[in-house]
Amino acid sequence: MDHRDEHFRSQFSAAGRQSAVGELRSAARDFGVEITTVLLDGEGRVQDSDSGRADQVEFLWCHGRFTGAWVNRAIESLPNLKWVHSDFVGIDAMPIDKLAACGIEFTNGGGNFARPMAEWSVMGVLASAKRFGYFHSLSQSGIWDPSLELTELAGKKLFLVGLGSVNRLVAAMVAPFDMSVSAWSRTRKQEPVLGVDQFYWGDDVPDEMQLADYIVVGVPLTTKTRRMFNAELLGKLKRGVTVINPARGAIFNEVALAEAIDSGQVGYALLDAFEAEPLPENSPLWRNPRVTVYPHHSWSSPNVTGNAVVRMRSQLALWLKGEQLDGLVDLEAGY
Repeated sequence: MDHRDEHFRSQFSAAGRQSAVGELRSAARDFGVEITTVLLDGEGRVQDSDSGRADQVEFLWCHGRFTGAWVNRAIESLPNLKWVHSDFVGIDAMPIDKLAACGIEFTNGGGNFARPMAEWSVMGVLASAKRFGYFHSLSQSGIWDPSLELTELAGKKLFLVGLGSVNRLVAAMVAPFDMSVSAWSRTRKQEPVLGVDQFYWGDDVPDEMQLADYIVVGVPLTTKTRRMFNAELLGKLKRGVTVINPARGAIFNEVALAEAIDSGQVGYALLDAFEAEPLPENSPLWRNPRVTVYPHHSWSSPNVTGNAVVRMRSQLALWLKGEQLDGLVDLEAGY
């Protein structure tokens, strides 16, 4: 059990889950509906005391920590399941094929963790520009050295890879810095996004990214984005670029990333996600003065549980009214 597990337990405690279910009951009563709950065990199976009601379950709320295998067994245990909702944004671990084959709608927690993750990303921009890590190390060694010139953000180029809930907030948060903000998404956005000066869309990342001083990665992990940041793409970036990744580790080829950092091609990397977690002790990303490693923790905030309950309550209201759920995941596209 790692420290992240302990934090999950504190954020999604049994008392918290009970309170969350109470919120859903209250929401359902607004529509004259009484909710019957069925609890699943740690393996995703219906508890014996609830086995007689398994066929009554129509939606599954994945609140707190779970695995794709758990969801897969839950689907098998609940024969009339119509909708699955996850509090989390990433869906790469979900049994997508099983959901699609069973005709089950799936929604995720888009927006639940957006603010803390966006704040974390903006912190990375500022930490890089003002060389926070360097001066922190000097302060630990008792060294006074005012010789290093710092960076002013006005006019610097920020490129947002993906334009989901996190990067939309990043764009808005950096607006006072007068940066030049560009963004790319595979799908075209119908409405302008606050803080984005130039928007690109399509299958391939535009050459504009090669001019960026700072890059924030906010795309889901799919077959198309897996290791998209390989040696070739990293080699095309502006030398000394800052890379910030609160998304998924496998979006990067970590060997190529480490080599790009060592060569100075990537000047600084703030990383919160990795292909293997915890990050192996022998990873070259450890103990590198130009890398800051977070233990998949950028989402952390005392507000995340409340955010998850508010979103689920809103989704339930749509479902009970027979309206389309918000943020319905395209199971074929993977996001």
